Order: sequence, then structure tokens, then C-alpha cells
Amino acid sequence: MKVLIALVLIAAIVGAAGSLQQTPESRPATPVERAEALLKDGKFDEAVEFLREIKAKAPVGDSFADLNLARTLLRRAQSRRQAGDDGGAYADATESMALAPTDVIVRVQTAAWWREDGETFRAMREIERVLERAPSSWEAFEELARCRQDDDDLPGALECVVSARKLNPARRTVHESWEAKLRKDIGLEESWFRVSRGSFTVKGEDKAFGGVAEAVLDLLDAAAQHCGATLGHVAGRRVVVVVYGRETFRDATGAHGWTGGLFDGRIRLPVAEFSANRDAIARTLRHEYTHLAIQDLTRRCPVWLNEGLAQILEGRQVSDSRLRVAGKPWRRVESMPASWVSIVDADEVGRLYAGAHVMTDAMVRRVGFGAVRATLVALKDGKGVATAFEKVTGIPLSEIEDSVAGER
Repeated sequence: MKVLIALVLIAAIVGAAGSLQQTPESRPATPVERAEALLKDGKFDEAVEFLREIKAKAPVGDSFADLNLARTLLRRAQSRRQAGDDGGAYADATESMALAPTDVIVRVQTAAWWREDGETFRAMREIERVLERAPSSWEAFEELARCRQDDDDLPGALECVVSARKLNPARRTVHESWEAKLRKDIGLEESWFRVSRGSFTVKGEDKAFGGVAEAVLDLLDAAAQHCGATLGHVAGRRVVVVVYGRETFRDATGAHGWTGGLFDGRIRLPVAEFSANRDAIARTLRHEYTHLAIQDLTRRCPVWLNEGLAQILEGRQVSDSRLRVAGKPWRRVESMPASWVSIVDADEVGRLYAGAHVMTDAMVRRVGFGAVRATLVALKDGKGVATAFEKVTGIPLSEIEDSVAGER
């Protein structure tokens, strides 16, 4: 089961600490005021072009001109990323970093995007370098907290959140809520077992599951290799699997009874009688690891394609899914819900999974895993899966879906 995670863009940083800078001699500076007005009205392109003109007229090495353009590019990058234009966002962020390579705001936001794309270690190193030069940056402490949280270092994350709260009392409510959640998780996990191997970690809420940790690590390693061989991607971040008893899993996650596993940044796995259910657990790990790999490739993958690929990589038989949708009206993928987590009816969810599986299987059989992977990457342009698929393959997605609907 895929739980979509909202992107954590640093709006507070870019909007407040990322304000444009006025020169002491010209305060209030009319060009800056004009640029700020354009940004306030959402006219990012106009603001960028206006400040390019200002920079072109400024003396070589004018730090104010460079910094103002850099931060404006960063704000446009944020707007583009929120709109789904990841390609444009990265172009702006790259130019922004080149213009102001030592600016804290620019570096923290760039690190945040690295983390969101699965490059947690790279982001963490960058933030640590920022803090060496700017030890009073609450923005950097917040981002380091997110990195450490993703790396499963909850005490380290808590330490950073406390530091950020002390440095910026204006965000006290945010920090206190964050602290409370971290303290709760740390308290819950104090008695848990924890076993690591490379970038994989398995931990559980009861020592009774400690005996399965090494076996789960073996299955996780196999899932990663399988994903690399088929989808062409292996996660470059820490992968954490949390092992629960079935009842505790539901209590801890709020997942519906039909959920066999969950990915929300960690893979959460209900386990009972491991030996008797080893094959089913292996399939669940392959399924959830696929979600993690897809999240690395794009944050724009629709649920139906995400779940379709996860079912293929887990080894589910497409013949079973065809039987599930046989004789029923075909539901077009563009009409499927954007999120399935709130659906309680197991039959409805089952039909959605089956339809997604059949459609995705048809795509893979027609163009292969390589083209489907390229489609996932192309989703960063923000144009939608139909446009991305046709751009990569030259085949309209509707043509494949029409053939699937006609075969039933």
C-alpha cells in the first residue's frame, strides 16, 4: 500500500528568510520593491527577467545583484516544483546555486530537494557544511532534522529541532509539535530490537520478532536486487523496515484490514508466524520496496501506475487480476482516485488494484520496463503520465488502454 507523502518544501525559508536584499546606499531600493511586488503577484517569470536586466547593468561581482536573482530563481523553482514542473525547478535551482554558492537559503533549499529525491546522505553532508559556516541557521537545523529523521536517527533529529526552536521562537508551535512526535516515537522504540546491514535496517516493537530480523534483511536485499534488475533502480538512501504484530500494525498505522504492508518513508510490515508466511512476506517486501524506488524516480507517479508496478514486481499473477475485472465495466485509469488510502471497501480497492495491474502489465508487455522507467523520469516535466508515456514511446497511452478494455 502506497501512502503519498507531501513534499516538504521550505516555504517559510524561501518566503521569509529568503527575502530579496536591498543595498544600504539605496534603501528603499526601487528595483527590489518592484521585484518583490512581482513575486507577491505570482509573476515569477517577470521578476526573474527584471532582475536579470538589473544584474546585466550592475558592476561585475555585485553580490546584491547576484543574490537577489539567485533567491528569485529559488522562489520560481519552488513554484515550478509545486506545479509539477520538476525540470524547470531544477534548472532554476542549479542556476541559483551557481549565482550564490555560499548563501544559506539557497544551499538549504537545494539540499531539501536532494533529500526529497532520495539523496539523503548527499543532503546531510551539504547541510553539515552549511552549519560549519552558519551555526545559527535555524533553517539548516530544520533540514538536518529531516535528513536525520529519514536516516532513522530520531535522537539526532530531536536535537536539531530543539536547536531550531531556540534559534527561531517565531516557529515555536511547529517545533514543539515536531518535538512531541519525535519524543513519542523515541519512547516507543526504546525497547525495540534493531539490526542493520549496509543501508538496510530492520527493527520491531517486540523482541519476539528479533529472530526474524536477519531473514527479513535477506528478503529485503533480494527485493532490492529484483527491483534493480527489472525497474533499473536501487534506492540510494537508508531503507527501514518496521516489523509489527498484525494487531499492533493496525493500531500503529491506522491501516485498513485489507492492507498487507505500508510504505510511508519506512516499510511497515505486519508479521505473524514468519516461517509459515515467508513467501507472502517476501512478496510484500518486493511490493513496498518498489514504491520506495518509484518515489526516488519521481514524486509524480499516479497511484494506479505505482500500484500496478508494485504488483508486477511482487510477482502477482496478472491472470488473477484479469478475472477480477472480467465482465465488469472497464474503469479508465484517469478516472481512478488520486489516493486510495481512505477507501474502506475491500472489494472496491481490490477492483482498483486489479485494473491497475492489468493496465500496467499491458504497458510493460508493449514497451518493456526500460520505457516505463523512462516514463516515470519524464513525469518530472509535470505534464502527466499520458503525455510522458507518449513522449518516451511514441505510443498514445489510450491506445494501450483501448486494447486492454477490448480484450475483456
